[in-house]
Amino acid sequence: MVASHFMDNQLTPFQQSILSVLESKRFWTLFVGAALLVMAISFGKYVVKEQSDKTEKLATEKLFEVEKAEGEGLKSNARLFSQEFVKLRMEWSQDKKDKMRKTLSEIVAEFPKTNAAQSSRIRLASLDFLEAKYDSALKNFEDVIKFGNNLPSDVLTLTAQLGKGYTLESMNKKTEALSYFEELSKNEKTMIAAESILARVRILKALSRDKEIETLVKKLEVDFPGTYYEQAARVYEAGLVR
Repeated sequence: MVASHFMDNQLTPFQQSILSVLESKRFWTLFVGAALLVMAISFGKYVVKEQSDKTEKLATEKLFEVEKAEGEGLKSNARLFSQEFVKLRMEWSQDKKDKMRKTLSEIVAEFPKTNAAQSSRIRLASLDFLEAKYDSALKNFEDVIKFGNNLPSDVLTLTAQLGKGYTLESMNKKTEALSYFEELSKNEKTMIAAESILARVRILKALSRDKEIETLVKKLEVDFPGTYYEQAARVYEAGLVR
């Protein structure tokens, strides 16, 4: 179980693969840009845009409280959701966790259509996932998707889509997760496609559907030659890790 490993402050290969997505350079370069971006909504009236900017600013300022708390005890170069970040967070007191949840939930409730709210939703979802609160994690990931724009540059939505799949898998809803990752893998030759194909390999192996794995491994070999994804898929195919 995922929860038991987290209780022991250990990360399984499965959890490490999730964190590798969350802490990847591409994702977090885009994430920082998205988190700092002030929405420029133009409805033809200056007063509307000005109010929107003020709302975004207030939400971002409140989110900064969370970011400061998250950074306590971390090295300056540590990435959000890196293994160091996760291990430190597992040592947080319950009081600190409750305060973080409260602030994040307030941002979502008070400023639901802001970038800060999206950032708060993804944080809540990740916190729930790490604590094996999968029903809540699933809802939060789905909310990120609901409020996102589903563009290639929307890193939060992309992260949430993968998070939803991982959560379904962790809930042992493997058939549903498999179908979901199959849909995501239609994004040809993208990182999300590679992650989704690898997830399909992992799930198929768990379901003892080995005959279906070879085609996926070959696709990774063609589309992502020499990458982590191809190598990891071969490891799963060989049954060396689950």
